[in-house]
Amino acid sequence: MKRIVVLLMVCVVFWGCSDDRGEADKFEETIEQLATYEAFYYLTATYTARQMIDTNDDGFLDGAAYYTFDSDGLLHLEEVDLDYDGTIDQCANYFYNADGSSLRDELDYNNDGNVDEVDYYYYLADGREDRIEYDTDNDGTVDATMYYEYDELNNILDNFYLADADGKVLTRTYYYYNSAYYENYGEYQLSKAEIDSDGDGEIDRILT
Repeated sequence: MKRIVVLLMVCVVFWGCSDDRGEADKFEETIEQLATYEAFYYLTATYTARQMIDTNDDGFLDGAAYYTFDSDGLLHLEEVDLDYDGTIDQCANYFYNADGSSLRDELDYNNDGNVDEVDYYYYLADGREDRIEYDTDNDGTVDATMYYEYDELNNILDNFYLADADGKVLTRTYYYYNSAYYENYGEYQLSKAEIDSDGDGEIDRILT
């Protein structure tokens, strides 16, 4: 869920997942780059916040993001000024189910008032994430889907993968857990993630 806790950490927003490196992916990369630098947050009593970003540590602000929350701390509107010229370049509206879980995201990549992408969230009966469907051009057709697969014996996430409309796997990430930590503390701690970044069945990156 998109909650106010994002203000306590560097915020990375993953928008889009098209395999042709379109506007969604470009924005994802931009936000990832911006978020690697120090950010300053300002929270107001009206449930809004501002993130000021210096991308090259030269003392001058290069970008800004503005957030609007509801009284429960759920993020509903995100607006981004990519070049800090005072004009909002991209924005996103977030919608939720009654229990606070994500329902859908509506993304406007050029802030022209038209929705460019819609992401839909689906859950298993027990509330765990099942999949996210991405309509990357808002034409009513699902262009890609993120699937979540679980180790049912231990009720933990085993891997998740992104597939295109034809079912071809584009990326897959495998999770591994620290069994000793579970034995000591009764909960699972992620110890390693292996990433197949192009869906060819070979591991390209390992994160520990």
